[in-house]
Amino acid sequence: MLRLRFSFRSASTLRVLWLAYWVGMAAAMHTPVPGRLHLPVAGGDKILHCLMYFLLTMLGARVMMLGSGLTNRRLAMWGAVYLAYAALDEFLQPLTGRTASVNDWLADATGIVLASSILSTQTARSDDLEGN
Repeated sequence: MLRLRFSFRSASTLRVLWLAYWVGMAAAMHTPVPGRLHLPVAGGDKILHCLMYFLLTMLGARVMMLGSGLTNRRLAMWGAVYLAYAALDEFLQPLTGRTASVNDWLADATGIVLASSILSTQTARSDDLEGN
């Protein structure tokens, strides 16, 4: 019997997943919104922004955990990269018929900060365990 193995413990597999997610997210954010698309929850757009960047940050951190290691310094650096990318993303959206919004960027930032806050507690615990 053929067994397929897919592991989130493989750094290369996770790196491909993280980059594919980021590219897919960029494509989705720069595609014109269909006219009939309405989210059933008020403010649902902001929730989606927050969740997308939360997941991006979590996936990126998991890649770091399997690679060179997750530190608060790396977490802060990647948080800054994601914040800059989110700003660029909002800035470029009018080119595709979408509306740029500071509130969307704030929702993006909320997802990044939320994920980074959760992850920083993990790095603090691992530093305490190692005696650093």
